[in-house]
Amino acid sequence: MPKENPIFPIVIENSPIDFILIGLKEDDLCVLVKNDKLTIDFIGEYIARYENREKPEPNTWWNYLLKLFHVLSSAKVYCIKSYAIENLLNKNDERSINYIFCWRGRCRKKDIYSVKEVLNLQIQSIQLSLINNDKEKLIWHLAPIIYKCTQIENTNFLYNIF
Repeated sequence: MPKENPIFPIVIENSPIDFILIGLKEDDLCVLVKNDKLTIDFIGEYIARYENREKPEPNTWWNYLLKLFHVLSSAKVYCIKSYAIENLLNKNDERSINYIFCWRGRCRKKDIYSVKEVLNLQIQSIQLSLINNDKEKLIWHLAPIIYKCTQIENTNFLYNIF
């Protein structure tokens, strides 16, 4: 039995990484869960890079050096989509939905797939926690995903760049 209607976004305190979980609220994409220190530019980067399909700059040696400097000096936003599941947040909608998990960090392509595997293992439990407005269980089910992202971030920094 749900505690009460959830108020989004649900804020998670003391996360070692910046992250958001995006999903449908009624018919619109919105941030369902976020960490407490997240700034709005993080959400803006998601929108620019993944929704608006920001055009990449041409590959020149100068852009390559700038990109390398950027990778060495800062983390970027990565987003992964869960597999499609039944939309239990809106029972009037028979379509399946995907959740999108975004985090700021440094990782390789194969690391992104390993985070996606963990997300897919947890996504149904996460959705039930959202429906029941159960923040403690939500934290429990997000923890393996956050841990995986942190584990990737803490591995050899230069190894992750290349």
